[in-house]
Amino acid sequence: MEKMQYTFSDGVARITLDDGKANAQNWTFFAEMQQCLDFAERDSARALVIAGRPGFFSGGLDLKLVPTLSPEELQKFVAEFSR
Repeated sequence: MEKMQYTFSDGVARITLDDGKANAQNWTFFAEMQQCLDFAERDSARALVIAGRPGFFSGGLDLKLVPTLSPEELQKFVAEFSR
């Protein structure tokens, strides 16, 4: 994974966001988050911590990407965000 790190210790799964920028939520973000959540489920995590790099969490949706999407892609993007 290039934008997130997954660790598991003592029943606690930890996902750390760090794309070096705003940790904007885009297609890669969603795919990597799903992969990390799958890891946590596989590990039978009792707790999950989602954190950003020190001093920064996430800027939210990638607003530069959204206007470039076709109506069909936008529907898929919103569905992925909601999931």
